[in-house]
Amino acid sequence: MPRPLALLTATLLLVQGALTGCSGAQRAATPPEPAAPIQLTLVGINDFHGGLLDRPVGVPMDSPRAGGAAMLSAYVGAIRDENPGGVLLVDAGDMLQGPLLCNHFEGAPVAEVYNHLGVAAAAIGNHEFDYGPRGPKATTGPDDEPFGALDAFIEAVDFPLLAANISAAEWPIPTGVVPRHMVDIQGVRVGLIGISTETTPTQTLTANVAGVRFDPIAPAVSREVAALRAAGAEVIVVLAHLDGGCRTDRSWPPPEFCEPDGELISVLDGGGGDIDAVVIGHRHEWYANQVGGVAVVEAGSRGRALSRVDLFVDATTRRVDRSLTQISAPIEACESVPASGSSCLDPGAAGPWTPATYGGRPVVPDAQVDTLLAPYLDQVEAICAQRLTRAAVEIGPGRGESAAGNLVADAMRAHAVGSNVALVNKGALRATLAEGDVSYCDVYAMFPFDNRFVILDLTGAELEQLLEISTSGAGSFPHISGFRLKVEDGPGVTRDLDGDGESDRWETDRLLAAVDDAGRALDPEARYQLLLSDYMYGRPGHDQFVLGAIPAERVEISDARIRDAIVDLLSGREEALGDDGGWPLPQPGRARIELQEL
Repeated sequence: MPRPLALLTATLLLVQGALTGCSGAQRAATPPEPAAPIQLTLVGINDFHGGLLDRPVGVPMDSPRAGGAAMLSAYVGAIRDENPGGVLLVDAGDMLQGPLLCNHFEGAPVAEVYNHLGVAAAAIGNHEFDYGPRGPKATTGPDDEPFGALDAFIEAVDFPLLAANISAAEWPIPTGVVPRHMVDIQGVRVGLIGISTETTPTQTLTANVAGVRFDPIAPAVSREVAALRAAGAEVIVVLAHLDGGCRTDRSWPPPEFCEPDGELISVLDGGGGDIDAVVIGHRHEWYANQVGGVAVVEAGSRGRALSRVDLFVDATTRRVDRSLTQISAPIEACESVPASGSSCLDPGAAGPWTPATYGGRPVVPDAQVDTLLAPYLDQVEAICAQRLTRAAVEIGPGRGESAAGNLVADAMRAHAVGSNVALVNKGALRATLAEGDVSYCDVYAMFPFDNRFVILDLTGAELEQLLEISTSGAGSFPHISGFRLKVEDGPGVTRDLDGDGESDRWETDRLLAAVDDAGRALDPEARYQLLLSDYMYGRPGHDQFVLGAIPAERVEISDARIRDAIVDLLSGREEALGDDGGWPLPQPGRARIELQEL
């Protein structure tokens, strides 16, 4: 008997539904495609040192730019275009202490530019402490607000400054400084830790950090990693201003190319395998590698390049898949590619120039950065217009005796009439006076620190011992004026000055002779007036074996700035510096420090 049409239709629908259900069951049995990992792009700046401009003040701005804040912004923008919402921009310290454009305003233009760039966090470097109190005074005294200038900078920026291993002693730590910070990038919780080198008291004016401690690195990192994981951090990045102690040769297998007792290894040891990347600063190295499976990067200094690390977070485990980590070589912030030279940063780079691209995108200087800097630049241009003298040749620093070192040491003695000897630490000299007119800004670039004079009344025996320690080989020889030294080019005589039962390198005596400019030998019974910077006088270290024992009544700390003494010496000088091989160039047969084989 034929079925009614309605019954037939219902039957067909039932069958179709059953088949559909079977098909759905079969699809459900097929494992779903795993979710793609989440890409986080870490971009690092380090040792910016106020490198706001790509060229010195006064150089024509129509030449292609090589570095500087406007070009950094252009490259950060190009990277953000590649990974929208997935870029984390950080800084590894030493944002401050650089050209007049930065220092004259105690870092205010750097704060504005970094806010514009969208920096998420920064470590505190040793030079963040250089400015001392707010205003022109550079050294913190008993009546000054500790960290006054640094506090003002922190108030001006839109991001936290991180330092996990700074702790209070007589002073509280700087206002607003925190050990760690958490950010959300692409739905991933990223924990950031800041570390400052334990040697900071020897790398800035000691008086500016006298009331705080710089604690061991590994325990601080371990503590903050645990705190971040407990707070839900899925990725951990350390911003570390320290001595990495690593070679830059990428052919070396990790971790053998890093000093086992270096500060970077302390960071990794403290992390216990939980750190995914480290952005380092302090040594101004060009570095992009893995150490113990952790991405470690550093990109030169002064705004010439950026670091980049791409991390890929597993969508299921919510941890970084380190097998996918991509570490880029430092990205040079070039507006154009030169026809000659491998980089726009090379001294020999020359046109014709080809506009630079990154990831297929043109990189054009950020005009908003130029607008931000314009009012600051107008003030600095007026100061830099002051011509002092002329240089017939380059007057630069160097490893041994150098023209710049002679210039500064001699300027100190010219200021303090009647002084016998001046010593200048190598690190005080930061740039070369180029051939041609020398302006106030040129001198500022060469000697950017607001160091004051310290005048000491020493016996000949005390001076001799200080010179022995300074030439022991435990550190760089200082620049000197007023005396000429002969130093053994060999092992020297081992001693135990501090009576600890060991003969350390600084206790080695390599000094063979010391005579003044008139050829008179150093007399242990005579009295000598020694000139130092307040940095050299106050920094912890081997020199304190002598300096720390000098009674206060034989020490005068002046308010006069060494840089002003240099300007005074050069102002109106008619004879060009280094003309016909003359002063302040080293003179044949009259080396200020001569190495002699025995």
